[in-house]
Amino acid sequence: MSASQTAEQAARRTLAEKAGVRNVYLEQLATFADPVRNPRGWIPTIAHLALVPATVEPADPGAQWDNARGRRPLAYDHRQILRTAVDRVEGKLWWSTSPSASCPGRSP
Repeated sequence: MSASQTAEQAARRTLAEKAGVRNVYLEQLATFADPVRNPRGWIPTIAHLALVPATVEPADPGAQWDNARGRRPLAYDHRQILRTAVDRVEGKLWWSTSPSASCPGRSP
């Protein structure tokens, strides 16, 4: 994130650069700022949740989609961040049409 961008602008820019995704549903998920979450020091993270169609191929050759319920090791507290995102999406399925908008063959 640069000093000239909001957190949302940085999230949208990263989605465009890494995944080639633009114009998707995006919301701020949570701030993760436990002082010991990263061994390099206190590094807060503002996590965002984007609903991206499953058919989208990442634009960055070093990026890949992964199963949110997978057991692959993740760095630092990223498992907690992912768990928070999954909980949010599952909750939205009860009261919102936002998640279904990213499903193939569906329209919002």
